[in-house]
Amino acid sequence: MPAPAALGLDLAVTGVTAVLLDAGGAVLATQAAPLATRTAQGPAGPAEVLGLDAVWRAVDEAGRAVLAGRTAASPLPTGVAVAAEVWCCWDAETLGSPLPALTGGVGPAWWAADAPRTWEEVAAERYVLGDLGSWLLARATRGVEHLTTTALARRPADVPVEALPEEAPAVTVLTDAPALLGTALRVGVLLDRSALDGGAGEEPAVAAARVVLPGPRG
Repeated sequence: MPAPAALGLDLAVTGVTAVLLDAGGAVLATQAAPLATRTAQGPAGPAEVLGLDAVWRAVDEAGRAVLAGRTAASPLPTGVAVAAEVWCCWDAETLGSPLPALTGGVGPAWWAADAPRTWEEVAAERYVLGDLGSWLLARATRGVEHLTTTALARRPADVPVEALPEEAPAVTVLTDAPALLGTALRVGVLLDRSALDGGAGEEPAVAAARVVLPGPRG
């Protein structure tokens, strides 16, 4: 069986998809794990929210399924496609998520109105914010990384800048193997999945994996 050469993860609001490519770009395995949002009512009106624990379980389920029985001698190149409109909040120290992720274009001001006491922890820099990609990297590095790409970065006026991820033109992050999928991953790209949907007829997970695929691409 061909050796895995790249892993792609698609973090969508409706579910997580993982795909494994060989060195020629052929798909070795793919797995999807569904997600479901719910409607939450708050002082600022309704919002579609998503539990980050459910997202983490979906990443683990889909990722482990495509990696089953495969071992890597070195960190596996990994690309991540991100639903950029999602806002995440987590404890910078424990990595727990005190608030559900906001989807559907609702901004952090909704949290400030709905959970003002929790929002005080954001102002105190105990809780931090980011997109799904920056949250995943934080969890996958046990809190070492809090970053996003310049293309994905958002700077709303109602959020302390210290609570937002550091911006970089590109990322190269080595994950902690026990923290994510039981194997070391070298995350080389975070991409806005909305720009990948339908592009060249490929799913976002495949497109993200192709970006980090080493060597010639088939």
